Amino acid sequence: MLSAIGCEEKQNFGILPEKMAGQWVLTTVDSTPAGDRIVYVDIQENGSFSLYQKIWTSNYQKFTGSVELVGASGVRFIYSNGEASEYKTMTLENEKMTLVKESGETNVYNTTKIPQEVIQIAVPVTKATEALPFL
Repeated sequence: MLSAIGCEEKQNFGILPEKMAGQWVLTTVDSTPAGDRIVYVDIQENGSFSLYQKIWTSNYQKFTGSVELVGASGVRFIYSNGEASEYKTMTLENEKMTLVKESGETNVYNTTKIPQEVIQIAVPVTKATEALPFL
C-alpha cells in the first residue's frame, strides 16, 4: 500500500506499482454508487492509460494519457491534451483502488474487464473543451 500527501516531489516511474496496472471501473464517488457515471480505466505497466467514460452523453468517450506518482502516495493523470487530474493519495488494496483529491472527494475503482464493445465504440476526445474526463 502506498501512502503520502501529493503536490510534493514528482516521481516519474517507468513502471507503476504492479497492482495499479490493469482495468478498473468506477464504483463509488464519496461513498455513493457511481450510478449513471460509467467510467473505465485501462492502466498499463509503462504508465500510459486509456479512460472510457459515458457521463452526460449518449456515447462513450475515450481519453488517453500517462500516469505519474507524486510524493510517496499521490498520483497524477496527465491527458494527451496536457490537462491533468491529481489525487493526494492513492491506495491499492485487494482488487480496489481508492483515489482521494485534495478537496476530499473520494473515488473508488474495482478491477474489471472492460467490455470489448466499449473499447470499439468509444469516440476519442482530443481537446479539453470538447469534454471533461471524470478521472
